Amino acid sequence: MACLKIVIPPFTHVLMPPLGPAALVAYLRNKYADVEVLDLNVSLLKMLPKSVRNSRDYAQIADHAARLCDKIFRRWAENPDADIEQLNALIDQILSGNPHIVGFSYYFTNFLLFPLASRVKEEDPELKIVVGGPTATFSYREILEGSFGVDFVVLGEGEIPLSQLYRVLVEDGDIRSVDGIAYRDGDGKIIAKDVTLIDDLNSLPIPDFEGFSLKDYFLMRVSRGRSTFLPLETSRGCVFNCAYCQERILWRTYREKRPERVVEELEHVKKKYGAKGVWFWDSLLNARPGRLERICDAIRSSGVNVEWGGSISIANVSINTVGKLYDAGCRFLQIGMESASTEVLRSMRKPVDVEKAALLIKKLSDAGIWVHIFFMVGFPTERWEDFEESLNFLIGNADYIDSISVSPFSPAENTPIVLNPQTFNISDLRRLVIRTKKGNIPCGFSFSSPHVDEVEVERRFQVMVELAEELGILIGEFHPLFYMAGQEYEGSSLSK
Repeated sequence: MACLKIVIPPFTHVLMPPLGPAALVAYLRNKYADVEVLDLNVSLLKMLPKSVRNSRDYAQIADHAARLCDKIFRRWAENPDADIEQLNALIDQILSGNPHIVGFSYYFTNFLLFPLASRVKEEDPELKIVVGGPTATFSYREILEGSFGVDFVVLGEGEIPLSQLYRVLVEDGDIRSVDGIAYRDGDGKIIAKDVTLIDDLNSLPIPDFEGFSLKDYFLMRVSRGRSTFLPLETSRGCVFNCAYCQERILWRTYREKRPERVVEELEHVKKKYGAKGVWFWDSLLNARPGRLERICDAIRSSGVNVEWGGSISIANVSINTVGKLYDAGCRFLQIGMESASTEVLRSMRKPVDVEKAALLIKKLSDAGIWVHIFFMVGFPTERWEDFEESLNFLIGNADYIDSISVSPFSPAENTPIVLNPQTFNISDLRRLVIRTKKGNIPCGFSFSSPHVDEVEVERRFQVMVELAEELGILIGEFHPLFYMAGQEYEGSSLSK
């Protein structure tokens, strides 16, 4: 029987097991906690028609899974007491083994957290329910004000507060001694304790993927079990402070692992799980100048044979060291350009040199590395001529860009844009909520500016997507992973 069960509600993705819960499980088990993990994304996948869940088209799988989650959520929101077969099946899995504590991870796409938490609490009122994750950190007040059955919210980095909370709940200790959580006191007042960060990431245990059904994740399934793909991290936080981004707010401060520790983790997942590929989930692999090169040197010296990729900043890349990347196993890099307009980039507070970006993209492509670019359209200060600069950049560099993500701009909680909207020409900023009979769930903001509103943002999104399709550029952030796994695909059309 697991005293604590960590649950990942659907739907996020089923490409590979999630990093955050795996890191929490490792830390808690290292502290002798009785802990189990349950990824309900995999469970939901098994509820889809066989023709869908066995598909090699990930977009089809994700679309069906998201629509099923939406259907379940809407039925519950309209009637919290509705008898919903799929919801009941997920709840049975959560309660299996009679856990004492259930910890849910909350990212903005997995709204099924709320019907799951409330129903689980109704089934077992004595069970303690904890919610953590990025979205929980920014919406803890609404979570606790609603009747969702949630007892505690972990704020920010989860290892220390969740381990302290576990100890207090198991030993019937004083909840006031736990840092980094929010909860209601005896008078119903919401208390939020300040976050305690881990100073030395090298002291953390390596993420533990035991308990995840690795064979059921998409990248492993399409390789017919011959290869394993896993997420790891080399750092936490970001050194930049982009106006639209929550990373700096969430992680508070930038910390990194030594290159030797990165190699140790690669060797570990290679030996224990047979990992062929690793997706580094860092905000930036090269937040400090020279760091990525030092990691590459350590990997090459070790001889570990694992392919990998992740996100980088253009500002801290040395063009002359691109050759090191491929030799060290790098097979894809994601670059957050967001815009090719110098004026928009300045307004975003984003350190991107557009000319250097073009040179870097060509160098990476020539080296055999898959290039993925993130674009954001409809930033409040983006004029049409600024948007055209991004379109022209795409056209001029199409031969070297393999895939892109196009994100319609949406204000995010606690970012400089939301805290000071007038600075960014926002004339109308409104908080959006999903209203349910159990409480209100925050779901972002609407906005308008002299240059864009939601309608214009959507129009620009469609224009860029259509252009990318005409240029033969793939659309979607997971294509780099498909490329890294591509040689394992039967009949894969991906090539470099």
